[in-house]
Amino acid sequence: MRCLLFGGKLLAALALSNITAREFERRYRSPLLGLVATSAMGLHCAILNRIGLKRGGLYRRIGATTGYSTLFASASTLSQARQCLGNFVSAPKGEFSVSVRPLYILREALEACGIPPDLILRSAYPKGVYFGATSDECIESLRRGRTKRRTNLSVDAIVQYWTSRYLEKAITDPETFAEFLSHTPVGPLAVR
Repeated sequence: MRCLLFGGKLLAALALSNITAREFERRYRSPLLGLVATSAMGLHCAILNRIGLKRGGLYRRIGATTGYSTLFASASTLSQARQCLGNFVSAPKGEFSVSVRPLYILREALEACGIPPDLILRSAYPKGVYFGATSDECIESLRRGRTKRRTNLSVDAIVQYWTSRYLEKAITDPETFAEFLSHTPVGPLAVR
């Protein structure tokens, strides 16, 4: 389990890297100033806590969800829900649209079908909401609505921090090291 936690911390930091920021800006023609994430289970998210690449950490919990969730809905379900909405308009390819939010789509589709959406969409527990930013300047830019300067972390700096902070300590613990060795990567990056 620790192996996944440490890998999650690396991915959370890389989400705020200079490479991610460049791709975001290329795709959306707007600078990446921050990220919003929710914990998978409950208010506390161990993956997002204590990533010390900036003072106070890269991510801070800023609140909690009201207990609504769309995790149960597959891509097929969302597609069918969109078809129920006569006035559904999606943004052009590569641009963000408020109308693509799964919660909005499912709520509207359920109401159109005469089903009370709260009975379906309300989950048993709230989840922590976290905001990630590489600098206080990014946060100020968001507050003021003007972008002056943004700071993005290099992938090399992130990997160096992660290696010294998490990996080196983890491999000195025999139990965690065994877990690293037994971990089988999955997905497109898995070596076959």
